[in-house]
Amino acid sequence: MGRRSETAGLCGWVLLGVALILPACGDRGHEQVGHGRDGTVQGDSHRDGHEQAVAGIQELVDAGELSLGTEQTFTVPPEVLDLYRARGHRPLWVNDAGLTSSGGELLEVLRGSLEEGLPAHRYHIEVLDGVVQGDREGTDAGMRQLGIAELEVALTSMYVRYATDLARGHLDSTDDEVIWLIPRPDPPGGELLERLERGESPAGLLDDLRPTTPQYGRLMASLQHYRQVQEAGGWPRLPDDVNLREGDEGEDVMLLRRRLLAEGDPVERDLARAESSVARERFDGRLREAVEHVQARFALQVDGVVGGRTLHELNTPVSQRLFELEMNLERWRWLPHDLGARHILVNVAGYEMEVVNEGRRVLFMDVVVGEEGWETPVFRDTLDHIVFNPYWNVPASIAESSLLPEARNDPSYLERNNFEIVDRSGSSPRVVGIDSIDWSEVDAADFPYWLRQRPGPDNALGLVKFMFPNEHSIYLHDAPSQHLFLEARRAYSHGCVRVGKPFELARLLLEIDSDASDRQIGDFLDEDGERRVDLNGTVPIYIVYLTAWIEDDGRTRFHHDPYHRDRRMGATVPQ
Repeated sequence: MGRRSETAGLCGWVLLGVALILPACGDRGHEQVGHGRDGTVQGDSHRDGHEQAVAGIQELVDAGELSLGTEQTFTVPPEVLDLYRARGHRPLWVNDAGLTSSGGELLEVLRGSLEEGLPAHRYHIEVLDGVVQGDREGTDAGMRQLGIAELEVALTSMYVRYATDLARGHLDSTDDEVIWLIPRPDPPGGELLERLERGESPAGLLDDLRPTTPQYGRLMASLQHYRQVQEAGGWPRLPDDVNLREGDEGEDVMLLRRRLLAEGDPVERDLARAESSVARERFDGRLREAVEHVQARFALQVDGVVGGRTLHELNTPVSQRLFELEMNLERWRWLPHDLGARHILVNVAGYEMEVVNEGRRVLFMDVVVGEEGWETPVFRDTLDHIVFNPYWNVPASIAESSLLPEARNDPSYLERNNFEIVDRSGSSPRVVGIDSIDWSEVDAADFPYWLRQRPGPDNALGLVKFMFPNEHSIYLHDAPSQHLFLEARRAYSHGCVRVGKPFELARLLLEIDSDASDRQIGDFLDEDGERRVDLNGTVPIYIVYLTAWIEDDGRTRFHHDPYHRDRRMGATVPQ
């Protein structure tokens, strides 16, 4: 059913603002009730109000569904049905006098869904809020309105829906368009309603369900800021062909200043202010610093010039930024709400990684991730050992697509690049001579051997790799060449994650979770062949995809979306 029809159906809800009309519900009559001085809904007579509410709730529970209008039926969640059966169908949100203080608190809590980046229409906030304020505009007077029992059961159902959405998100993370392989948290279940029945605050219970990571709260604050920017009119768009740099003058420079002031980043706002009308038209050194700050926030090449990608990011409308913040709040709801006091978080979309120990970031670095077609998957695992001087066991897909075709064209290619061929068909691996193979007859799709690259400084994995064995054959590793870390967009690998500070990471892990000393790293590298070092425990590692990140100082950073996941995820949002 479309949004317009749903709203029309819900506008038949009991009017809680100026008056509450209770028309016929089934074949039972209801009296007209209104507000008392304390704001509760008052009836002309309360003699049989409780009994009518109980009977009405029982009827709805027996039916298992609630009609929200002439064309829409809402299935009551099973835990809500169980709750009312267990309590003899007694109401939670209404009493003989009408809506209770807890019911009013719940309505206020549901209004807060917008602050969480959740769609208000899922909880009928737009209609309920208008009803509470006594706004009857758009009400279909011919629509059958909801009685007090329907209101009771609908409020409980909306509470459960909102609580579940806070705890694990409202979108399906398993959708093929999303490509998110980290299991969502479990729904809150019956315990939530049991605690509610024991008298705990609806708002307090929901506070316990949202993600506790500081990043979630920061994203909420950023969402609120950008909503205020939108309400103020957003920001101006620069001409598509503009190219501005220090020393330029004119109206486009003034427009650039207005654009930076409108977004409200404190640093950029301060630098973009001009002391006079003449200065406003001049691209001076302070304005260049403001542009460089923008470029750093958007993970762009920092050169102080407005054009190309910088212009594209500046001209992205505030509505898109709000959408990105909402999508990333949802991704945090998909994650475990406690990542652990010690963990590694790799953000594929941001090309960066952090190590957290005792709840504090202790190491941060840039990373290189998979290019399109070889996307680094989103999943979680546990890192349990480090390998120094690693072999690179070439995945069959890479051997088939690139290395074997090279070897067919030039059989010396493998030897020059330190590869060897391994026969794994027997009880133990056996190295096969490259010259023993007739390369002209090799079928890359049906090659019976494995390729591996011997340890050394030119090995594709560098001198160290960090292992968390998984079905995706993904791990962290060093890189023999560091030039890619100088790029702003770093999607170049075949899926594994190249880390910018491999030896700092190795030293840290050995220091905090190994019997080996970080001083032994040099000895390990001097050995012939691989050296495996097991950690005493395991370190949770989360490979995620987050296109917005809020720094400790409050800066909102919008990352690239290299795999176009925001758009694909947005396509799964129900309209």
